[in-house]
Amino acid sequence: MRVHALWHEIGPLWMADLRVLPWDAPVTPGRTIGWVFQVGPDDPLSQWLEPGATRTWEDASASGKEPGQPVLFLQRGEGSPTWNGWGHILALRERWKAYGVRTICSEVIDPPLRVTEPAVDVGTSLASEDSWENRALGTLLGFLRYRDRTPYREVGSRAQRLTSSDLYLLGLAQPRLRELGHAPRPFRASGEWVHDRSASSDSEKVWNASDTIGLRQAEMLVKDDLRRLFGDEVEFSSLKTTPGRFRGRDYWVVEGSFWMNFAPRNFQYAITVDTGELAAKKVDR
Repeated sequence: MRVHALWHEIGPLWMADLRVLPWDAPVTPGRTIGWVFQVGPDDPLSQWLEPGATRTWEDASASGKEPGQPVLFLQRGEGSPTWNGWGHILALRERWKAYGVRTICSEVIDPPLRVTEPAVDVGTSLASEDSWENRALGTLLGFLRYRDRTPYREVGSRAQRLTSSDLYLLGLAQPRLRELGHAPRPFRASGEWVHDRSASSDSEKVWNASDTIGLRQAEMLVKDDLRRLFGDEVEFSSLKTTPGRFRGRDYWVVEGSFWMNFAPRNFQYAITVDTGELAAKKVDR
């Protein structure tokens, strides 16, 4: 089923904006589309690297970080650096702070991926300074060597800016990296998903994945997704859920608004009743 056909039937919803890695986006010079957060060899990854887990990086500069921007987690050690997962930036709790960035993990790479796939012949292009917009990132990944007298501006920082051009280079060196976040993935109810304990909750029921999705459960899925995107500080001011049907399939259309950083934002979701899949959504930025 095409999502744009669903829009025409049940309302003006956008394609699901899941803050994915824009592998196929047009290459725009100088435009920062995400970040690479480097993790040291002694960092206890198991404590925070799992889907849905958040982490606060007190030593990361808040400059340029915007909620929803994708993040790649890179671990450095004695050997070659490896990609260990990806996620995105959460809203800053205090915008006046110069340091302190929160991220949430969307997917874990298990086993980790080497920066360069051994079977790939990358040639000499990745070793050229002219190929990288952020030469500090190329240095971090081991493709370049910076000169001590003229170090790149971001060498040694926790987070490295990632441009669409540099993301393209990452995909050349490690093609399997392009599988991350390339297509919207459905989110489903599970046996571990407990009903939201907000004022609108009327039960502490735990649903099974085999059950159809009820109205309250659809609302819970939406609230959880918004909290994953914008943090636990999201305060919902309105919520309305109505049923819809298109081509023999039933949907819940969940819409409303929430407050964040003293400003209201509106949202609309379409969720399939039988599977809990996210068909489409629109969220104000």
